[in-house]
Order: sequence, then C-alpha cells, then structure tokens
Amino acid sequence: MAKCKTGLYRVRQLLANREIDCGIPAYLDNTAKVVEVQVSPTFNESINMIENNVARKTLTRTANIAGLKAAELNFTAFAKGSGDASVEPAFGIFLEGSGFAPTALEKLSLTSTTGTFVVDEIISGGTSLAMGRVRVLPKTNGFDLYIEPMSGTFTAAETITGGVSGATADISVLATKGFAYDLVSEGFQNLTIRSEEDGVIYKEGNGMLGSFSLTGDNSSPASFDFTFNGRIGKYYRVTTDVPSSEPILAGDTISWTGGTGVVVADYETVTPNPYLIYTLSTGTAIGNGDAVTSGSGKTFNSTGDSLRPIDTAPLTSGTAVDPTVPPIVQCANFNANGFEPILQQFVLDVQNEVVVREDLNSCTGNQPATITGRTPQLTFNPEVFDVNDWDIYKSWCDGELVTGFDLWVGTEEGNRIFIQMDKVQVQSVADGDRDGTAIFDVTANLISSTPDGELSIYFL
Repeated sequence: MAKCKTGLYRVRQLLANREIDCGIPAYLDNTAKVVEVQVSPTFNESINMIENNVARKTLTRTANIAGLKAAELNFTAFAKGSGDASVEPAFGIFLEGSGFAPTALEKLSLTSTTGTFVVDEIISGGTSLAMGRVRVLPKTNGFDLYIEPMSGTFTAAETITGGVSGATADISVLATKGFAYDLVSEGFQNLTIRSEEDGVIYKEGNGMLGSFSLTGDNSSPASFDFTFNGRIGKYYRVTTDVPSSEPILAGDTISWTGGTGVVVADYETVTPNPYLIYTLSTGTAIGNGDAVTSGSGKTFNSTGDSLRPIDTAPLTSGTAVDPTVPPIVQCANFNANGFEPILQQFVLDVQNEVVVREDLNSCTGNQPATITGRTPQLTFNPEVFDVNDWDIYKSWCDGELVTGFDLWVGTEEGNRIFIQMDKVQVQSVADGDRDGTAIFDVTANLISSTPDGELSIYFL
C-alpha cells in the first residue's frame, strides 16, 4: 500500500560549483560546495508572461505567451569560518559569485617588535629577501601579522622591516593561514547552483552571479543574506545505444550537431531502454538518431528524443556540511578611525547590480549574468555621543571621508571574520531610540581611491 508523501520545507540542500567556462553548467555531486543555510532558501523561476490581448467576439480571456525565463535564488547563512584557518569557508564560493576574489594569506607570529606596521605597506625579510603586503595588523590581544605573499619565502627567526613605517620585528612562527576576499570589477566567477528539495524537485541555475548583505546584531551570529540571478538549468533524459562496456560517466561533456551538454548521472543500463541524464549547455536537446560524442572520446546514437526536462531526483547523498559553530557578535572592536561607539547592529550591503544579459540568438533568450555596478553601504546605530566626541558627529554630517572603519566577528582562530573598509562617507544621520536611549541611525557609503579597495572580508 502506497504511503502519503509530503514535501518537507526543512529537508533541502544547496550545492554550488564554479563554472570553468562562463555559462557552461558545472557538474555537481557530493564533492561540490554545500553551504549550511537557514531554513528559508527560495529558488524561483520567473517567467515574463506577454499579454496576448487579441480582439475577439466575447470577453473570454485568451492565454498569455511565455517569454524570457530566469532563475533567482535567495538564502541566508550564518557567518563562520571553516574551523581551520588554512581552509576556505564553505560559503566562500558564494562570495566569489558576488564579485569577490580570494587570496591565501600567510600568518607571521612576531616578537621583538619595534614601531608600528601599517596596512598595505610592503615588508621585506632581512635574510630571505622575501616580500609581502601587510593585510591585517595584530589585534589588540595578539601579535600576529597577516600578509599577502608577493615574492620569495619568509623564514622563521628572520627580521622583517616595513617599507613605509620602518617598523621591525622577528618572525617566531609562520604558517599559510587565512583568506582575504577582495572586490573585483572584471573576471567575475559565475556559478552553477542547485536547490535539492526533499527528493521531490531539483531547481538549478547556471551562469549565476549575486549580491549579499551581512547583518551583525549584538550577541547573535552575523548572517549573510544572498541573492543570485542567472539562467534556468534543466535536466534531460535520452535513451541511447551505449553498450555497458562503454559507459558514459557523470561529469563528462557531450556534443551533437544541435548542441552541447554535461552528463549529470552515470549512464544507466536499464533494460530495455538504457538512458543518459544531462543538462543542456548550448543549442537544442538531443533528438532521435542524433550522433553524440563524449569528451572522453566515446560515441553513441540516441534511440529517442530527449524527454521533457526532468525536475525530480533524490537528494545527492554523501554531502558534508561544516559543523563549525558560528561565532556571536561580541568583542567586535567596531572601529571608526580610532573611535569605538556603543552600538547594537551593523549592516554591510554590497548592492551589486546583477544583470542576466538578453540574447535573441540564445535558445534560452539570455546569456550568463554579469555585474554592471555596485554601491556598497554600511548602516549602524550608535548611541548619541558624549559632548567630548561631538567633532566626530560634525565630520560625519559634513560628509568628510573617514578612514579606518573595521570590525571583528569571532575570536577563535579558524572562526574569525575581519571586515575592513577603506574609506567611509556618511550619507545620512537620523535620530532614533533604542529602549529609551537616544541613538543615531547612520547610513554611509564605502569609498576608495584604490581600485576595488572599498571593502575586504577576511577569514582568519
């Protein structure tokens, strides 16, 4: 007797992978990036319905015409490291898909420090002659310097010197630890993303790019709210004459006269109609009798037309979700050019302008998404300042460029996030109230005189 099956909202997972070739769907299996999301992901397939309002004899409505289709994904993930500072965070791939590029850092533990190093200066090793750029200065309770390697290899026990500050220090320990995510204005990393929902439905998009906001509330985990846009991806099933001795495996590329695709599941030798499941990369689906060649050099002929796109499949098994517990926002050292206000929340919104490009030559009507602009903003809500700090309020209201805005989320290595903003220009300061205490609701724009230097996010 058949049992009732109800689709459960909680039973779902997101898989993502980088596209090697822009817009060509990346293969997704249990080795793909799986991000731990809160129970709120939505994957919507939007359709531009064109009104077909023909003149007619009656008031009976006529059917609209389905036009351009696109995919939009929204989800929330708590901000956290991987638990190991030498390993990228799971959702780092989504930062890449939001207009950032990662750089592996080196951590230098210092002793005998003289003077103060400054961010972005070049340091050099006295023995190795290695060079690196200072990215993160030691936090108040430590003596670790994080650098971006440039040339050569630093060695333990040698003395380093800052090219601008003239500061010196001895390296006691060095290790490859930490990642910096920096903004870019070209070469965006498009993603293929799949939402698997209770083994009932697969929703997939390719050529996707996105944007995000990061919200930090006092004594709660900070959270990333992502939005991605791109093309809708579909699965097709086609029967073949492939012998079992010549299997086509998942991840293999295939091509035929009318198009190209990627195999998403190992060839199934089901009797009497063995079949292949694939995603369409370009062109039209495989037709009856089409000769198909795989990237591994195997060939076969289809024995039937591709069936309509397949939307159902079980959840991918064997995926791993990082068990690291997200840190809460405390000991943040929220710094506004040396001034630490009393505040309850910050929101950092990248505000990328993501466009899914239209193309009438494309059989989907569109091309992979791109980012055409960004207007990053910071909002925060400090208590009204003491009169001794009123010059800070005046500088904000005067629209002056303020340097040195940064903050921390987490205190444990491998689970720390450092946010660094080059320059901030306050756009508005509004009066507010928090539990009877007077506050300012501040909105500020992130500015930089250095290309793509407005914002960097570090996992240390």
